[in-house]
Amino acid sequence: MSARVPVSGVLAGLVWLAGACSAWAQEADERTYLLNISKGEKFTEIGSDDKTNPVFVDAKDFTKGLQVKFDPGDSVGQRKCKVGNWTTFKSLQIAVTNPSSRVVRLYLNVFQAASQNAVTKVVISVDVPAGEQVLDIPIESIKKEKGASPALNDVRRWYVADRDKSGPTLIFRDFWLSNSTAAATKTDAPANAAPATTPAGAAGAKASPTRSKGSGLGGRYRIRGKVGSLEVDLTLEPLDDEPAAPTEGGGGAASVDAPATPTAPTGPVYGRSDPARLERIKGAQMPAVEAPISFDTPEADAICTALEVFPADNPWNIVIEDWPVHPNSQNLVASAGAEKPLRCNLDMGFVFVPSNQKTVPVKVVGYPAESDKGPFPLPNEVPIEGWPLAYPEMTLDEVQRKKEDSDRHALVIDPHKKMLYEFYQLRRAASGWEATSIATFDLKTNKLRPKGWTSTDAAGLPVFAGVIRHDELQRGMVEHAMRFTIVKSRKSYVYPATHHAGRSNDANLPRMGERYRLKKDYDISGFSPEAQAILKGLKKYGMFVADNGQDWAMSMAPDKRIGPIAGEIRKVKGGDFEVVEAPAGYVTPQ
Repeated sequence: MSARVPVSGVLAGLVWLAGACSAWAQEADERTYLLNISKGEKFTEIGSDDKTNPVFVDAKDFTKGLQVKFDPGDSVGQRKCKVGNWTTFKSLQIAVTNPSSRVVRLYLNVFQAASQNAVTKVVISVDVPAGEQVLDIPIESIKKEKGASPALNDVRRWYVADRDKSGPTLIFRDFWLSNSTAAATKTDAPANAAPATTPAGAAGAKASPTRSKGSGLGGRYRIRGKVGSLEVDLTLEPLDDEPAAPTEGGGGAASVDAPATPTAPTGPVYGRSDPARLERIKGAQMPAVEAPISFDTPEADAICTALEVFPADNPWNIVIEDWPVHPNSQNLVASAGAEKPLRCNLDMGFVFVPSNQKTVPVKVVGYPAESDKGPFPLPNEVPIEGWPLAYPEMTLDEVQRKKEDSDRHALVIDPHKKMLYEFYQLRRAASGWEATSIATFDLKTNKLRPKGWTSTDAAGLPVFAGVIRHDELQRGMVEHAMRFTIVKSRKSYVYPATHHAGRSNDANLPRMGERYRLKKDYDISGFSPEAQAILKGLKKYGMFVADNGQDWAMSMAPDKRIGPIAGEIRKVKGGDFEVVEAPAGYVTPQ
């Protein structure tokens, strides 16, 4: 524990200390631990398993804790919560040290009996200032996304996650539930920290960030020992020379820098993902990949189920069902034809490769300046766009070597390294592979193409992220944004796009990267389960303008296992969509 007091008030501070320590001892007895790290308990759930490795620290400057160096975006917590009923407590308290000089931003994820979809998610934003502190989260403040009370009488699991994907280091002491106000202490609090309630035993002292004139002494003073049965380890630190502010009652007793009280975040708006989706991915086991695996197999389905395509807050993965409608939505929709049908093109196949897949050179014959450098893990089994359904009379080798003026996309994924390799107009020539352009994406990050660069799509976006797949149709919802094409686009692009292919500045034409959403009141009850899976996803995640082509044409894997749903989908018209824009304050992920 640490406290900061003016040097001239050290004696008064020590008087306060005796009472405060007594109160802390009583409080320790009232704790119901979720995780008692000081007694050697460890986290039972780590998101990446092999990349974030908490280690115990017990140095002289710290009480025993678990030091966590987060892999960017990773999480730690309890897979099975040992205290299920939180409703009998006033607050959740977390003892944690932030050894850096900046605020670390976390998400606290609480999964309870009703956690099944986005409406029932419980995700709390938590800021951890620099220094040591006990964070106090009132139980009554833990609400579902829509503001309703969750089933906190039946909490199943919880974890904290790196909110900014910045890979911070924190030292966690303990997590507990309490019916007492946290007597939290803090070292090196920010100057604008809000004062908290005065610790019990500090009668008459006003907890306000005031300072008294120094006595010429410098440095910190550490007090270690016992008060009763309680181990005490405190630091007293002289403050800068400033005029003293009177305490309440004018008695001249020392004032104490109070710990910050956590407040609800305001201002920035961050993209949110569906916790049920994240739970599913975390619970799935990534299969071993020892040879190339084609997209139209059960083995590929199992990989897709366990593969997170970009981080949770990536634009492809965030829920936009409540985003505001673009003020020019009607004209943007009309430009592509409000009466034209929605289409599903069976075009984008893909192949998974092992991490030791042999790499080969690929000659770039079109856009080398905007293509990534090789060699690439390109297997002989790589499918060309449309294969096999569009080439019923040809072998894959014949399709790979065919000379034709079409897009011929090819998508290769290493699911264990989480790398995506995309090729435009890929062809197998006598001298080896060649392509018009090549784009590589790290699925572990939110990194975009450089501004102004194309990809294998005109928008500079990844293709694979927006493809409709067999595995998600079987699960009942496409849980990501989809990609689609239009004939005419504006000479502009909008995040997350990085490139355009338009010739007109007409504001009624959509930009590359424009996001469309199926209207909330569109009735999908008469559609087949597979078609409903697509339409549910279009309401929840929407679709991006990704390229120029047929109006309203989405991409689906040419998988023979997918039923004949293209005809059904054509019942949906362009006018059933609306263009959305990010809410005010939206912060793009880094």
